[in-house]
Amino acid sequence: MGHLLEGRPKEAMTRAKGLFKGNAEGDADAKLLVISCMALQSSLSGGVASSASEAAEEYSREFAKSGDKRGEACMKVAAAELGGLMAKDGTDFEAALEKVQEALSVFQDVKDKRMEACTLLASANLYSNRQRVAEANQAANSALMLFMDSSDVVGQAKAHWP
Repeated sequence: MGHLLEGRPKEAMTRAKGLFKGNAEGDADAKLLVISCMALQSSLSGGVASSASEAAEEYSREFAKSGDKRGEACMKVAAAELGGLMAKDGTDFEAALEKVQEALSVFQDVKDKRMEACTLLASANLYSNRQRVAEANQAANSALMLFMDSSDVVGQAKAHWP
């Protein structure tokens, strides 16, 4: 994760790809990180995150085929974040929000509070990008409470809005 925070997405992506082997939860988390790396790399080079979006779709199909609802939900969050970044109109925004809501429901069902909080942060970012401040603040505050419940200090830092 340090490589990603330092703006070195290639190194982060290489490390994350090495994490694919293992349990299903780790696989989904690693693939989510790879997509974030791809999007950051594209952004740093002034490009569009279409390759990251394609990867999210491919991974989503893999998770659906294997029946991994949590993995599929992780890819919905990734797709929503990417869709929000590339949104050109309100329909893209609404589609991204719909994916976030679907993912949120899955994470609540499987009682994954960390991913529930991350999904709420994704929705906060979507709302913020549309200048819907009240909704962004509400989502960020909900995420903060979940991060606090799970003693996730890094998540708490991410959930604090200016």
